[in-house]
Amino acid sequence: MARTSTAIALVATLVATPALAQTTYQYSDFDLDGNLELTDVEFEQYSASIIERYDTDRDSYISAEEFVILDREVGPFNQPFETWDTDADRRLATSEFNTGLFGVYDTNRDLMVDETEYGLYGGTETVGGMDNTVQSNEVITLADWRYDDLYGQGVSVEELMDDMEVWGVTGEEIGSVENVLFGADGQVLALVAEVGGFWDIGDTHVSIPWDMVEVGLENIVVPVTEDTVGDYSVFNEGYAYDDAYVTATSAATDIQEVGGDGFDTLETGPSVWRATDLIGDYARIRDADTYQNYGYVNDIIIRDGEIAATVISADAGYGAPGYYAYPYTGYAGGDYYDVPYGRTEVDTLEPYDYNRMAY
Repeated sequence: MARTSTAIALVATLVATPALAQTTYQYSDFDLDGNLELTDVEFEQYSASIIERYDTDRDSYISAEEFVILDREVGPFNQPFETWDTDADRRLATSEFNTGLFGVYDTNRDLMVDETEYGLYGGTETVGGMDNTVQSNEVITLADWRYDDLYGQGVSVEELMDDMEVWGVTGEEIGSVENVLFGADGQVLALVAEVGGFWDIGDTHVSIPWDMVEVGLENIVVPVTEDTVGDYSVFNEGYAYDDAYVTATSAATDIQEVGGDGFDTLETGPSVWRATDLIGDYARIRDADTYQNYGYVNDIIIRDGEIAATVISADAGYGAPGYYAYPYTGYAGGDYYDVPYGRTEVDTLEPYDYNRMAY
């Protein structure tokens, strides 16, 4: 497969969060009894970290103005400030905030927040700006890493967006791929396609759940027709905002029309990020206890409905010229994608041969 230069032009970043010291919270940090359910008491630790993040005037309350920012970046909660402000004093005390946030996360109303519910609003909550230190996550050693499964079963996201035609179920070309949406855990949620031009109805962007997409060798087949394309509703509106947000739940379950152009202006809610957020980011490798610049992310390889690898184009001075595929280790946004390997390890990796990919 011939590679294109789309990635070189993409340097997309997520919205920066308030400048606090970096702390990464996982579900297990709050699940103190290990029963995979958070009570409202256990959840208080999480909500307190959110208050610390968005209490910009440091008065230990969340004001209506601070709530607007929080709703945009952590939500959308689809609830007005007044619903949480039970004493109507125009500020949220710790207890009010915890009760309101717990009610949002507890989607099945069983008075517990399980891992799935927690994941809907981020899975891993990052407080602060870019982390420049090495995180101690379990990773696959490059000595055990093989490309065979990627060649045989992997799907290149760059190939999807650059070269694949989108066909309807009757076998006609109906559009092109604009983006791919992922969840916080790296699961593929949906494909965003631009359709309509071939039907003379104007360009329309739709998000199609990944399990409804059939990927072939030269095209993608989706269950969208000229008769049904106008029937899809838009994604949920964020409270007090004009933009439509793509949520993890709706992206994975419904075909829906999306606002923007499907590329950089498509708004995503909590736990959802776009392929174009990561492709084009600068990549870094380990250098003792910090990171050093290494190259840029050229591609994402999908296998079995989740991200299996990221393909990085290394700068001059790192091994033989070409692309290198690394095990996916998670993505939290920002300007950099960090590869948890040192110089000695990356220099032993063989270049990734796109011509060997089946798809």
